[in-house]
Amino acid sequence: MELDIIERLRKLGFSNRQSHVYTVLLRVGRITGPKLAKMCQLARSSCYETLEQMAIHGLVTLEVVDKVRWYYPTTPEHLRLIFEIQSAELAVRLKEVDALLPMLSGISTGASGIPKIRLVTNREEVDAIHEEYCQLKDEILQFVSYDEFLKWQTPPKMRKRNRGLIKTKSVGRAIILTNKPFDLPVGSFFECRSLSTNYFNSKGEFTVCGDRVLMFTYGERRLAVEIISEVLADTCRVVLELAWRQAGELIDQERGKKS
Repeated sequence: MELDIIERLRKLGFSNRQSHVYTVLLRVGRITGPKLAKMCQLARSSCYETLEQMAIHGLVTLEVVDKVRWYYPTTPEHLRLIFEIQSAELAVRLKEVDALLPMLSGISTGASGIPKIRLVTNREEVDAIHEEYCQLKDEILQFVSYDEFLKWQTPPKMRKRNRGLIKTKSVGRAIILTNKPFDLPVGSFFECRSLSTNYFNSKGEFTVCGDRVLMFTYGERRLAVEIISEVLADTCRVVLELAWRQAGELIDQERGKKS
């Protein structure tokens, strides 16, 4: 039976020596270090080292009586308490990992040639992604459903965003889908081509900046998808370049009709 207990303790993560010492302690109750070492057939130094390790886990208690060091085990029920505490600590760490993963993914380029994909559904994190790519030095090329975008923005946020773009001298071109008058803020390094929503029915944004492809939805639920891949970014940039040219042709056609 004792061998079976030792084996089960080993499965819980205890070493063979710790498992053996713990079972002996449970059997004898209270014992000195030298006697315990003798019963476990261990060198005294090894026995004391094992006891110190077990004391850290709360499995062994030391009591000094008349300068004699006595060791006795905590109750078997304490073993369950130890793992309950560890489980609670692990749950807290897992939450920290979940919160940290998006940030780590945001700075990681991953293995060569393998795209890094990040999905964000939290509104604050979606706003953070917007701010991230606005800080990049690469040209921004994008298609934006502007009327839908405005529904998620407040005037202070828009002013802050525009100031950030101007301050970082972010250069870009944007196809703006809107039925409202649209003017670029003074000092902007952006060039925009505005199209009526009669051309397209979209509630999102498609952006390429450097090696990043970003897609945002501005419907009832806001989310963002970020893909970090130079190859995919170059491919999407070609698509947006063609869309940019087509937008220019559509605008020229509209002007021709009015004239």
